[in-house]
Amino acid sequence: MQRRDQIIAATLNLLSDTPLDSLTTRQISRAVGISQPALFRHFRSRDDLIAAVITHARQALAADVQAVLEGDASPLDRAEAAARHLLRRADQQPGLPRLLFSGSGQRPAHRTALRQLVDMQRALVAELVRQAQKAGQAPPEVDPRGAAILLVALIQGVLLQRQVDGDACPITETADALLSLWRAGISAGAPASQGAQPEPPAQRGPALQLLDVRPILASGRDPLTEILSALETLPDSGLLILHAPFRPAPLLTLLEGRGHPVHARQDGDTWIVGIRGARAPEPVDLRDLPAPEPLEHALRAIRSLAPGQPWIGRLPRVPRLLLPRITDADPLVIELADGTALLHVRGPESAR
Repeated sequence: MQRRDQIIAATLNLLSDTPLDSLTTRQISRAVGISQPALFRHFRSRDDLIAAVITHARQALAADVQAVLEGDASPLDRAEAAARHLLRRADQQPGLPRLLFSGSGQRPAHRTALRQLVDMQRALVAELVRQAQKAGQAPPEVDPRGAAILLVALIQGVLLQRQVDGDACPITETADALLSLWRAGISAGAPASQGAQPEPPAQRGPALQLLDVRPILASGRDPLTEILSALETLPDSGLLILHAPFRPAPLLTLLEGRGHPVHARQDGDTWIVGIRGARAPEPVDLRDLPAPEPLEHALRAIRSLAPGQPWIGRLPRVPRLLLPRITDADPLVIELADGTALLHVRGPESAR
């Protein structure tokens, strides 16, 4: 693993002054001090190596963002801090901007991954601007998505200018001036929404929802917008389940800050993330009990519920025999990819 990290670091270092389409595995192996066959023992191909470099960049940036979100700063201060972290990392690793801005030498999968990086930044900033508006720290007429697009464009402009001018461009001073300009625009109500009508309150959806974010990521989009939209419809006693290809640490921190209890576990190549409403109980895991104990345990729990009290259980399979017996408990079931099932019920309003 250490050698693999050395190869990734060497690739980023070489990209600081070598165009991506000109970078060869021979150059990389020479920089690491190994042979090309030794390099290919860690990466199947050059494309596989570039994909690993992009993944490394995403993880590093996600760690920076998570550190910002865990602080006590205001939402707009967090947005600025995230921008500074990104610029500081790019200053320390000049190969990162070249990777982000290189259009040639990239496979479609690479371009998709890089688009997702940019979309992640926009979605995060837009959410922070919305939080600032809810806290009364930003004018309500500001368009959160427009503000996010402008901030990301400022970041890209600083990085591009640094790439063109080299060390002659003082990245910190330039960033300070542009971030102050962005903040002043927000305070003045710009960019304003263009004739947008207030959105009607979101209609409540089911208490159990499943969202697979992998197709969203594969399309080059960040799923934060879809996740937040789903949460807007989730009852406060409900549970949203995400399927993701990696542990979305910044998302977990962001949602915990919004008051959502979250839990993430890995199941093979998939991360299963549970996001609960404010009143949702922690799911009771009954998967390892021998039959028919899961159904018996669930039935006892349901009969002990107060009227309207929610209960969530994870069962070895869809409880088809149980459902006809609990129709007055408003049961909801979703089947997960591994064949197990989640059951959400509420205590019957009338006594049994």
